[in-house]
Amino acid sequence: MTGVASVELRGVSRAFDGEPVLSGVDLSAFQGEILALMGPNGAGKSTLLSIVAGQLAPDGGAVAVPTRGARDRRAFVGWCPQGSSVFGDLTAREQVELAVRAYGERRAAARTRAESILSDLGLAADAGKRASALSGGMLRRLNVALSMASAPSVLCLDEPTAGLDAEQRPLLHACLARERARGTTIVMASHDLDEIAGMADRVCVLSGGKLVRVDTPEALMRGLGGAACLEIDLAEDDPARRAEIEGFVLQAAEARARCWRGSTLVCDVDEVLAPVARAAEALRSHGVVPLAVRARKASLADVFFALTGRTIDP
Repeated sequence: MTGVASVELRGVSRAFDGEPVLSGVDLSAFQGEILALMGPNGAGKSTLLSIVAGQLAPDGGAVAVPTRGARDRRAFVGWCPQGSSVFGDLTAREQVELAVRAYGERRAAARTRAESILSDLGLAADAGKRASALSGGMLRRLNVALSMASAPSVLCLDEPTAGLDAEQRPLLHACLARERARGTTIVMASHDLDEIAGMADRVCVLSGGKLVRVDTPEALMRGLGGAACLEIDLAEDDPARRAEIEGFVLQAAEARARCWRGSTLVCDVDEVLAPVARAAEALRSHGVVPLAVRARKASLADVFFALTGRTIDP
């Protein structure tokens, strides 16, 4: 992707208690894009977001974030951590209004902006309630609202949809889409791989604190051997028969072998339905009784495994 870089990381490293969490990360995020960080727990996603947001200093490397002349990067970068940053005794409106005023807006303008943010996140009807009376999903959206108080050019969101139900998620998705359309750069971490695939302009794959690859979801998926994944669970793992089983299954199902996961053969195929029947028939004709034969559309979890050899929970 090309354009105006809002965030640039060069050789960024960070360790805790001598244990590396990020190692030599080079990454750029561009104006008006959603960049999603993908990786399992411990991959370094939260640490990377904290560094971009100015909440944590790297041990090595450089971070460049244009700040429009502001002395504090936090006035330019909105930060929504995984934990809650709200005050239980204040109403949602009071908290967002105070946050806006903290960045120099006068009372009337702060009230107007606060109402706009709360409305964008579907919180207008509950703006007068104390935070202690809000549901978990409302609190999560209130935390996102606070990150938007300074009208930031960059938003760093750590699991912004965690705890949101099926009705609340579209509200947040729509709000982030509007921010993106305004030119805001959004860097977010999420364990919801379907959400990443549907929202992100680019995906940053992290594993063990290292950047493995950055590309669009479509390009990452094209890097797989097929549009679908065929999985065959055998009753036991017999290494001596692996080559034989692979041979007749791949030929019958028109598949490409990806790997073995224990006693499960994983293949890339071009469709979901036909390969299952063909593989099952080939197994039967060769006297192999599988525990299960199934196929599904390929996902970003498959991309992660292909790039790292490790699994990630969808």
